[in-house]
Amino acid sequence: MEELQRQLARKEGELEVIQSLSRQINTTLDLERIFNVSMESLDRAFGFRHSMILLTDAQNKDLELVASRGYEDATPGAKLPIGLGVIGVAARRKKLLRSVGVSYQLMYARQAGATVGKSGSEGSGPMLPGLQNAASQMAIPLVVRDELTGIFAVESPEQGAFDALDEELLSIIGNMMGAAITNARAYRSIEELSHTLEDRVQRRTEELDSLNALTRQANESHDLDEIIDATAAYMIRHLNVEKMFLLLIDHERGEIYGAGGHLGTLKTDEKDRLLEFRAAIEPELGILYRTIQRKKTLYLDFKRFRAMRSTADQYIAGLGLQSVIQIPAIVDDQVLGVVCVDPGNRKLHRLGLQKIEAIVAQIAGAVKSKQLLERLEEERNVATQLQRETEGLNQLLKRIANLEDIQDLMGEVKEFVARYYGIRYYSLYFVEPELKQMHNVAIEIPDWVSEDDSIHIRNTPIPLDIRGGAFNIALRRAPQLTYFKQARTEGITDIERFITERCKLQNMVVYPLMQDGRPIAFLNFFSFNDRGLNREQLNQLSIVSDQISGIIRMNGLLHEIKEQSLMTEKARQETEALALLSKQTNESTNLNTVSTTLFDYVRKTMNVESFCLFIVDEKTNELYPAAADGEQEDFLPPDWKEGMRVSIEPASGTLYATYARQRPFYLPSIPDRLPTGVDRFIVDTLRLNSVLQIPLVVQGQTIGILCCNAQRKLEAEEIRSIERLCNQIAGSIRLSALLQVTQEAREEAVVAKEEAEQARAESDALLDNVLPRAAARELKETGQVEPVYYDHVSVLFTDFVGFTKAASNLSPTDLIQELDGCFSQFDEVARRNNMEKLKTIGDAYMCAGGLPVPNDSHAVDACLTALEFRSFMKQMALVKEQLGFDFWQIRIGIHSGPVTAGVIGKNKFAYDIWGDTVNVASRMESSGCPGMVNISGATYALVKDLFDCEYRGKVQAKGKGEMDMYFVHRIKSELSADEEGLLPNAMFELARSECSSTPS
Repeated sequence: MEELQRQLARKEGELEVIQSLSRQINTTLDLERIFNVSMESLDRAFGFRHSMILLTDAQNKDLELVASRGYEDATPGAKLPIGLGVIGVAARRKKLLRSVGVSYQLMYARQAGATVGKSGSEGSGPMLPGLQNAASQMAIPLVVRDELTGIFAVESPEQGAFDALDEELLSIIGNMMGAAITNARAYRSIEELSHTLEDRVQRRTEELDSLNALTRQANESHDLDEIIDATAAYMIRHLNVEKMFLLLIDHERGEIYGAGGHLGTLKTDEKDRLLEFRAAIEPELGILYRTIQRKKTLYLDFKRFRAMRSTADQYIAGLGLQSVIQIPAIVDDQVLGVVCVDPGNRKLHRLGLQKIEAIVAQIAGAVKSKQLLERLEEERNVATQLQRETEGLNQLLKRIANLEDIQDLMGEVKEFVARYYGIRYYSLYFVEPELKQMHNVAIEIPDWVSEDDSIHIRNTPIPLDIRGGAFNIALRRAPQLTYFKQARTEGITDIERFITERCKLQNMVVYPLMQDGRPIAFLNFFSFNDRGLNREQLNQLSIVSDQISGIIRMNGLLHEIKEQSLMTEKARQETEALALLSKQTNESTNLNTVSTTLFDYVRKTMNVESFCLFIVDEKTNELYPAAADGEQEDFLPPDWKEGMRVSIEPASGTLYATYARQRPFYLPSIPDRLPTGVDRFIVDTLRLNSVLQIPLVVQGQTIGILCCNAQRKLEAEEIRSIERLCNQIAGSIRLSALLQVTQEAREEAVVAKEEAEQARAESDALLDNVLPRAAARELKETGQVEPVYYDHVSVLFTDFVGFTKAASNLSPTDLIQELDGCFSQFDEVARRNNMEKLKTIGDAYMCAGGLPVPNDSHAVDACLTALEFRSFMKQMALVKEQLGFDFWQIRIGIHSGPVTAGVIGKNKFAYDIWGDTVNVASRMESSGCPGMVNISGATYALVKDLFDCEYRGKVQAKGKGEMDMYFVHRIKSELSADEEGLLPNAMFELARSECSSTPS
């Protein structure tokens, strides 16, 4: 930083000297004053003690000494041939030469000049001055319009006295001196010619006054538009040109563009075309390209050359020019731009062209000075900004060092990047390696993104297994950050494209946070404008990201330990509570007692109040309140329970939705515009400020709904816990409710006919439970069921591994209870997934999809059912393990193919299927592995697009030989609504509808 400030100070000092010297030498036409002021200024300001000025003679063969400083034996008029010695070579090449330790003879070609015998050599006149012990020399050619005017030479007895910055300084001053000397020489020529005619003298005087004013303005003003306007006015008045404009070169972009000028009588919109002009510097640019490359003045007559191929030439001709002279503006052999002049119908003489070229040289110097000032200002601003950003970074690192909350941490980071880099938006994603995806934990989304799109962005995970994704590209470059100057839209994931388009991203910085060589999170900064970041800013963002990475790694480990401990303790407590609650409810058949037990438990564990238990009246298809808040007398109005009946129909609002969907319904707060009717009545009566409805489902049938009022917002896991509780005691509630209904029915029964009809209804219901509904209906109507051939179904078998050994250690009651618990859950899962339960044989369970009503998604239904079976068994094994008991593992097999189905038996009916498909499905189960879902090749062909499957190869199956087999692991991540891959999302349902159930 100190070095940069030192260089800036030197540049500012040099600029002041240059401006002062420019004012002095450009406000006089006295050559001696120009010489003396130049050398005196360089001696006083920069310590150039020994210097001399040599000008070309009339024949441009020799250099003649006209002024010197710091030499005792200097004699004006001494000559040196161009091309001899260091000074002569610099003059011939028209290039600055800097030498170290060159001898006096070589510097001034003493012997060479004498040997060659050219004019100005040794012995033919006065000798050039020079230091005999010079250690550093520099010769600066004074060139105007590529014509050598003279040489400005400096020497020093010190080794390495001159550096690259001195070269740049003396080059600029040399250009100024060259222009000033040229002007002074021109003035002398004009002065000599003006003695003959007074009016000519007057015109030349005015012209020179204008030229001096123009020169002063070019050197003193930093407004390029003013300089262009003044130059155009001077040329039009004194040089009889009609139009003049300037085209500048953008060297970084390799383009040339319009900078302004005077275009005579053209309309405003036509003049604006000049400022809009921008073209690449390439051969297709036409005459302009030739002018820039040759660095020579070129003339083009549009009347003679009408067929112009270049669009740039056509563009210039379209500005109303009759002809154009293109003069390159050159400084230090670099073309800064091109001045275009239209002489109209007049023919410019050589002197006039030389004047124009001299003026263009002044413009070139002004442009160079302006560029130098802009560069100095830019460097000063960069240094100041860098200092501010560094101080801000240090303060940020101190503030976030001890933060543990991610939201607080990212809030501090957001304020920093917004203040110093103009970045207002960020996101932080945590990686889920087992799912090969990452989910959002902190994000700042632009205001214009809709609420629905914001929710989608926050809740949708980003896959990490697609090679072209932006995050995968950044991961390959880890641990360094990746800067996307242009946001990608091709070859990325759908959610990345969604974020890019909705947020209108222009550029993005992605930083992978690594631990043990693996990504744990991704920190991203993004912007919707085209403002870029420089290397220093990216380095500072990298430092911030490293600090955040360390904090996240530390807090992540602590959080993981705490979370695991809490989950374990919570699972243990819930298991004990469920066991105790089940025991209490099973010991009582009184609905009020069971309800009170349920209410008290939920109130104690979840801080939930205002309970109401609705029971389904199957006879009237209504819901009625069977118990409320533990039967507290002051909770409900008198006779409320007796008069409250809710019809099970859509008009009943949320209660009907919960009943039909068999899923919990939760409303954290009551909206002001809650619909009237049942919902409003219940909210007002129970004085609810939130609504939680849990369906009680037994064997696929909703038997009741628990309605609660939570005092605080419930988490999803808490709702699932209450749901598990309700599922656990739903059977007890149903039994109690049935007993209560039966008792009431028995007391109210008046005729035997009603009892017989009730018995018949229950018998029919039992038959419906034993047989498929269609088969049961056919059996009741015709007394028999005709066999049916199905050309494609999916058959599922399960078997408990280690059942025989475990059964020997259980009492008959415990054994039956365990099997009933598992198979009852299987029944519910099979029903929900449109599978028909066929039978159980010992510890084996058999069901099928695609019958008795054929459908096209039987293979998908079978795989969904198998994944839920496996998930349930894993959860049961975890609970048993925490209680210190062993539990069975499950083996599942699925095969798809044709079967024949029918009903057998006379007094005891059974619905069953036959065919080789059944045998193969059984072999899939027996050839599988514990805890895995094993499917055949036929089934895989139907589900491969929806599930992640693993090919096992050809496996030996008993009685079937080798067969292709696959393990089904989960629903594909992009089609899953949960992390475990058990619940399908909307895309899954769409994909399922497009899949064919017949093998390809």
